[in-house]
Amino acid sequence: MKHNYEYRDRTYKNNGHHVIFVHAYKHQKEWKRFLIKKIMEIEEQRHDEIIRNATNTAILDSETSTTFSFGWS
Repeated sequence: MKHNYEYRDRTYKNNGHHVIFVHAYKHQKEWKRFLIKKIMEIEEQRHDEIIRNATNTAILDSETSTTFSFGWS
């Protein structure tokens, strides 16, 4: 039975879960390099999402904030 990793990967990602399929690697040292690369990609995606959310929040806050001036010096 052949595993359909692309389908599984897409299904997990669509549901907001990151899964790394290491089973696909037969070479003893290659799977470690693959695993590290995938973890770094996931962390970069998370970082980008955080920055995007922070930027959007800052833009919304600046658009909705009101500055009051009481004329005091």
